[in-house]
Amino acid sequence: MLDNVATGHEVITVQGANHESVVLISKDDFDSISTGGLPAPTLAAPPPGTNNNLDGWL
Repeated sequence: MLDNVATGHEVITVQGANHESVVLISKDDFDSISTGGLPAPTLAAPPPGTNNNLDGWL
């Protein structure tokens, strides 16, 4: 499923038990949307203290 989202640009909607939904999209697609279609800026390294993974969430 994640490969389909990441490489195939598939959009997946997931509905939780409380009937609220979330949408999974690739990071490339998200970056494109959040920058208005412009290429996202590239950082040499993530800012200190940031955690860009889902450890602890799953």
